Order: sequence, then C-alpha cells, then structure tokens
Amino acid sequence: MARRRAAVALTLPGMDLGRKAGPVSPQARALCVKPGRTKREAPAPRPWEAVLLVVDTAKVSGWAIGVSGSLKHHGEHDTEAHPELTTAVVYRVLCLSVRHLLPVVMVLEAPYGGAKHAGQVHVLIALGVAKERWLRAWREAGQAKSRVCTVEPSVWRGPVLGSWAVGLKREQVRASELSMARGIVGRNDVEPDEAAAICIHHWAAHAAKVGEKLGKRAQRASMAAWTRPAGGAR
Repeated sequence: MARRRAAVALTLPGMDLGRKAGPVSPQARALCVKPGRTKREAPAPRPWEAVLLVVDTAKVSGWAIGVSGSLKHHGEHDTEAHPELTTAVVYRVLCLSVRHLLPVVMVLEAPYGGAKHAGQVHVLIALGVAKERWLRAWREAGQAKSRVCTVEPSVWRGPVLGSWAVGLKREQVRASELSMARGIVGRNDVEPDEAAAICIHHWAAHAAKVGEKLGKRAQRASMAAWTRPAGGAR
C-alpha cells in the first residue's frame, strides 16, 4: 500500500521574504486541521469580512488596520506623549467601518510572557497603562468592550512566525517579526513595534477568536461573501 503523503502547508502571498524556516499561514492551518486532534477551533479559511484594529500594546504602541484581511494602514506612536494619535487611529478604523459597512474589532496583544517570568513588575504596569489608553479611546468612540479581543503572544507567533519562534527570547522574536512584517508589506521601512502589529494582524484576519467577537451574524455574512460567485454583487 502506498504511503500517504503529509499535507503540505501553504504560505500566503508576500511571505517568501520571511526567514528560511518559513511561516505556517493561518490559511494552511485551516486546511490541515484534523478533526478530533485538537480542542482549538480552526481559523477561517479566508479573512473575516470586518475591519480590524490590531495593537502591539506598549507605551510606544505599534498598530495596524485591515479591511477583510487587506492591510490598509500601520504605524507606531508614543501613547503617553501623543494620546490624540491613539484617538485618531480609533476614529480612522470607525470611518473604514462605515465606508465598507463592516463590523469592527480591536485586537490587543497581552503582556509579553518574558516580563512575567523575569518579575519585571514595572514593565507589566506600564503595559497595563498603555492598554487602558487604547481601551479609553475605544470607549470614548462609543465602542463596546465585547468587540475587544486579547491575544497572548504565543497564540499568534506559531501560525505566523512558525512554531520554532514560540520559545525564543524577546530580542530574537523582534528580529523575526521585522523580517516577517517586511515580507508582508514588501518594504524595509518598518519599525519594531509596528512590525509586531502587522504580524498580529496577519493572524487576526483569520483567527477563530476574532470570529467569536464578531458574532454569529457577522460570521454568516463572511460565509456568504466567501461562497458568493466571482464578480457577484455584494
């Protein structure tokens, strides 16, 4: 009997500039999930029909905005020195939501595990304060907390950077994030915190966790868009 060949992981466009080990795309994970082998929900096979604001939460926060998986804007700024920029980013997301008639979700990265293990309490406090700045801007814009998703670094790094990157030290992860983000946007002028947000967006666009925040109606709308014939009316 011929031996069955293992499923080959696919990579999304623009990922060939990443590190040699290569990323495992969310799309590939969705296609290769084996029923009964894991309790985690499979990612969506195509990006959610939604507007996402993704934030690498810190005093200097990297952020990325995407519409239905397409990265539209990204950058980073000091949230303490320039709170008005945090507000401006949130309102830019809401404008895109209105323009495209799509729901919106904000994805915040949880504090880096390395800081917890090292006992760097002051770092955790600073990250918590930065997170609250984004949440405040979100609330002041009239948005519900139920549309906020928090993700641990270890959850998104595996699908985007590859499982080998999960246990790396912070400085090593930063280098990998920069390489991957530059591959995604096709440019080298990407800053470190901005790079993390770009990578997280790549995960969030397909993530089951984000789909839960969107709710059943938005999930059905995404399914309808995925199954609509090419060139069909929206």
